[in-house]
Amino acid sequence: MFFNQHDLIQINDAYLKALGHAECIDISIKLLKDLKEIHERLNQNPNNSSKPPSSTDPWVVAKFEDSEEEKDEELLQNEEASLKGAIVEEEVQFEAQGSEKKAVRS
Repeated sequence: MFFNQHDLIQINDAYLKALGHAECIDISIKLLKDLKEIHERLNQNPNNSSKPPSSTDPWVVAKFEDSEEEKDEELLQNEEASLKGAIVEEEVQFEAQGSEKKAVRS
């Protein structure tokens, strides 16, 4: 990081207005890099960093587990619907075959 807390406290409107164009651009670039680094740190979790899973906040873990359970339940419902659809389709095909055999016998 380029700026520590003391540096940031000293940067105010008057300080920025007193800077020349090149200095202002230089500070802007450094502030942008610091901001990006801070956002990367804030977005870290055990899934995308070396943090251990136990460092996840309990309310986040519970929320994650709930969403996983919902996904599992939705997946089961989709599979059940697919199976029911396949069974109905097989029954229709079986009935169609039966009616064809009856038509051939007649």
